[in-house]
Amino acid sequence: MSKLLNKNPAKRLGSGADGADEIMGHPWFSKVDWTLIESRQAESPYKPQLDSAVDVKYFDPEFTNMKLSPASPESDQKCLHTEEAKTQPNSCDKENSVLQAE
Repeated sequence: MSKLLNKNPAKRLGSGADGADEIMGHPWFSKVDWTLIESRQAESPYKPQLDSAVDVKYFDPEFTNMKLSPASPESDQKCLHTEEAKTQPNSCDKENSVLQAE
């Protein structure tokens, strides 16, 4: 596991020619069903207790205190309030929003 956490990106597990295959083939991950993960069918081993769909209590304040500066208010509203955004978290166009530290 320490190879995955190596501070030097060039020496980190998965940074070689085999990329992700190096990580997936590591003995520590031998019981992981990568097909289930890729198809998003795997059950999470940990489900945090959330107070709402937008609860951020488990995120570092360094990130939650950042000011969101949308390029277009309409695109930001669409991103936050559509059913697609709720069921498919990666469906929002990330290029429409920029995070800026205050």
